Parts: sequence; C-alpha cells; structure tokens
Amino acid sequence: MTIHPAYGCTLGCIYCYVKPNTKKGIEVNKLGGPELVTALSLNPHFLPGKWGTFIALGSITECFLNEEVTAKTIEYMYWINKELGNPQQVSTKMIIRPEISEKILSMGDPYLSVLISITSINMANLLEPRAPPPIERLNNAHYLNSIGLRTSVFIRPILPGVTDKENEILLRESLRFGIKELVLGSLMINTWIMSKIDKLGLPVLSNEIKSRAKSMDRSRLSPIYASDLKQAMKRAAESLGFVVYPAACAANVASHSQSCYMCDYGPCGNTSNLPEIEDEKELFEIIGVKVKEAFLTDEQRLYVKTSSPLLKHVVSLVKTSTRRRLVIKQ
Repeated sequence: MTIHPAYGCTLGCIYCYVKPNTKKGIEVNKLGGPELVTALSLNPHFLPGKWGTFIALGSITECFLNEEVTAKTIEYMYWINKELGNPQQVSTKMIIRPEISEKILSMGDPYLSVLISITSINMANLLEPRAPPPIERLNNAHYLNSIGLRTSVFIRPILPGVTDKENEILLRESLRFGIKELVLGSLMINTWIMSKIDKLGLPVLSNEIKSRAKSMDRSRLSPIYASDLKQAMKRAAESLGFVVYPAACAANVASHSQSCYMCDYGPCGNTSNLPEIEDEKELFEIIGVKVKEAFLTDEQRLYVKTSSPLLKHVVSLVKTSTRRRLVIKQ
C-alpha cells in the first residue's frame, strides 16, 4: 500500500509521470500522523502489524524533496511504526542527511527498506536536471548501509539504449560504494512522457521506446516491454555477486527479515519463516467467511473452495496475513 506524504514533484525528471502540483509545484499532505493511522485502520484492505500490509512511501512525490516534505515523511514513518508496526519502504533520489537518517532509526522504522533510484550516470544531467548527481546518491547509500539502514540501488526506469548501455558502469560504481542489492524497474509511458522524451532530441532513444510500447494513452500509464533488458542486467549483476530482487516489495521483505509467497515473483526471503497456519478453514471463519474446504498445498499455496466469490478485501487480508498465494475454486 502506498502512502503519500505529498503530491507532486519539482525535480523535473524527463521520464517521470509525476507532475508539479499547484503553483508551488508540490502540496504537502494535510493529514496528520494520527489521522493517517485512523484512515489506514479503517481501510478494509489494510492489515496492521509486523506481518501486515507492506507500506511504500512516495510514488507520486519525492519524500525528501525539501524540509517540509521530509518532516511529513518522518511524521508518517513515526506514527506507522508506533501504532501499527507495518514494514515500510521508501525510494528516493535525494540525499538523506545524517540528522534525517538518525530520526528514521530512532523515530521511524529501524528496518526501513531504502531504495536509491538511478537511471543513468552519464546522462543524468539531461534526464534528471534537478536531482542530486548519481555518484552522490551512491555515496549516500553507502552511508545509510553503514549506519544500519538496508539500502538497495533501484535502477528505474530502465531506458532502452541508455540504462542498458551503462550496465557495466552502474554495477561497477554500485560495488565501489559497497552496494550489492538491486531492484530493476521498467519505464511507464504515456503521450505526455513521450513528448518530453522526444524533446531531448535523441531519436535512437525515442524510437527504441516507441518500438517497445504496447500502447500509449494520453493519461493512462503503460509499461514498455523490457523483460529482455531486465534479464540481461540481472545476469550481469548476479555474475558479480549482486542480489537482484524481482520487485521493490521483495527488498522490503528482505530488509525486515520476513518471507513472502503472495505472487509469481515468490518465494522471497526465507521460506522457512513463512507464517504458520494452524487451521486453514478456521482462518476464514475468524473473519466471518464460511468456506467449504481450505488447505495448504506442498507449493505453499492456500487452496480454498467456496460457494460464492470472496470479496476483494477478504482475499487481500488472507493473502497478506498468510504471505501466500490464494487459489480460489467454486
């Protein structure tokens, strides 16, 4: 589940879907920490607790963009950790200063999963004109790891003809700063983003993206085809000893020493650490749902037979609490 400390961003990264919000470029979330906890607790799809819903902060903003947004981010981290205890994750291009990282450790989630986003080293000035230089981000990642905040490099988005061509330097520089955990992410595209990329005057990049775009809508975001690029980068990274997570949430699982088998990317983490299920059928009865049959397969999938479709929030809660895929038959 994504939590938004603010709306909008002023970094102006060419490939990004986040637009400036309001005349100031960004709007800080007016919801206070206690109100956020109440809103989450009332959400039928949200499960509180250490083994509850995974939380990612950001998505439509930069969580450490300025003092005001940073303060709201820390506030949310504090209240989530204090009242709910859910595993948290944040991705950023900004430099998390020592005084902020100390607040995260003392007030927020001490096991916070930090993703440092990088797309290119050689073309960063063109692609990310107002973001800190990538080498400074990697140096910050080294510092965060040194004080106990588990930090991965988030190579996102992979720009065809740019990021993949810099694979060697990205991996070499990550290793130089002692970072050996990666997450790979695809480019999301719409006509607005494509128009920004076209204005760069790099026809090879533009044509490569367009050839990989499954569709291109005015507003709706669609991922480009990048499986071949991801696999090539993954093979190169693993040959150098990197741990390459299949998705951002997998880094969150590892940072909190948990395990998860909720989707096709799994199993993630230590599968011997999956939550125990004493009585599969009783699990559903506890939340007021009667089922005909329920059992755990050898593949760690929770099989359930029902007489009527399960509500979406029931499916979400059961998957989250058991950390397993749910196979539903009627």
